[in-house]
Amino acid sequence: MAMNARKFTSCSSTSDLVSFSVVISSTGQVIQRRNLQSERIDRLDPLPSLELQLESSTYAMLSKETAEKTRELRQLRGEELQGLDLEELKHLEKLLEGGLSRAMETKDERFFKEISTLQTQGAELMEENQQLKQQVSVFNTWKTFLIPAFI
Repeated sequence: MAMNARKFTSCSSTSDLVSFSVVISSTGQVIQRRNLQSERIDRLDPLPSLELQLESSTYAMLSKETAEKTRELRQLRGEELQGLDLEELKHLEKLLEGGLSRAMETKDERFFKEISTLQTQGAELMEENQQLKQQVSVFNTWKTFLIPAFI
């Protein structure tokens, strides 16, 4: 993990999540389909040769797709880049820049929303403070009039 942190000094963890969301979701879908296919093959009793070949080829295709999505995810994480040519590296860079841009926009929106919420809370606290000051003033006024009357 320390090695990965060095490779991602310019990316935040939020941008990583945004950049990887498409690959992660499709990888999850492929893995789920592959596991389902594997379970189907395991459950099947002796099938005619043609059906078994079809099931096996589907499983092999899904396994290959899983491996490809895993490789793409590793590349998005900055791993396994040595085999990429210049065009593939440019494409990867565009994907990461887009994800980083969306992450920064989301972060900015959340900062502004938080600032707005804090400003509203500050105004409410100032109003409450003013009301408390008025109550203390009224109390002090009553105290000034009532205490001499009892002495």
